[in-house]
Amino acid sequence: MSYQNQSLAKRIAIFSFNIMAYGIGAASLVYLILVYGSIINAQNGPVFMGPSFNNVFLSVLWNALLVVGFGYKHSVMASIKFKEKITKWIPDAVNRGFYLLATAGYLVFIIAFWSPVEGVLWQSEGAAYVSIMSVFLFGWGFLFIATFMIDHFELFGLKQGYYYLKNMPTPELKFVKTGFYAYVRHPIMTGMLIGIWCIPTMTNNHLIMSVFLSVYVWIGVYFEERKLKRILGEQYTQYCEEVGSVLPKIRLFNQQAVA
Repeated sequence: MSYQNQSLAKRIAIFSFNIMAYGIGAASLVYLILVYGSIINAQNGPVFMGPSFNNVFLSVLWNALLVVGFGYKHSVMASIKFKEKITKWIPDAVNRGFYLLATAGYLVFIIAFWSPVEGVLWQSEGAAYVSIMSVFLFGWGFLFIATFMIDHFELFGLKQGYYYLKNMPTPELKFVKTGFYAYVRHPIMTGMLIGIWCIPTMTNNHLIMSVFLSVYVWIGVYFEERKLKRILGEQYTQYCEEVGSVLPKIRLFNQQAVA
């Protein structure tokens, strides 16, 4: 759907929708962080209110299905074919906002309707709490900064909405290999993994969720890599050889110096 010759009211509506989606998406991420930081828990918020099963296996199965649904939603909505189909009905400028809104809603749904599994693996206090919480905050801060190293406002749909409002095409996104991206190809995922594993209180609910989300991350990265290799070709293939996926590649010695 072309950005040209759209009414001002429609352009304002699209821009406003993207701002709303951005706000809701940010709120859902804060919600996730607060749950993992145990600031919000089952005693003071809508957390882990799913069906209670007497069998742990059934609880794990229910929770697995929630995460599988989240992954399926992502794989469908992030695909090129889905984008081609949906942009026949809605402007391309609103596609990212629509995706963000659906992701935020599903994330909140997962946390709220997670089937609870009783038990605590560890609960840090004192100096240990401060140390673990510092790493926890570092992980989420790492994620947040990484979004600005590519294009934070494009990633979350605000840039597309702004250019649509201005009746202009959105500039193409540049391939970034600087900052965190000079060391890992997916620093946003790196930050997320730190944030869901280095937590001050690890309950069975957090553990199971972290395991499933980690599997989701690795599968998502695999398919994202395939897509980027198709789009960017040899440039991205070479980048993969030079830079680690979510962990930096460790070089024990300088091969040129040895030679």
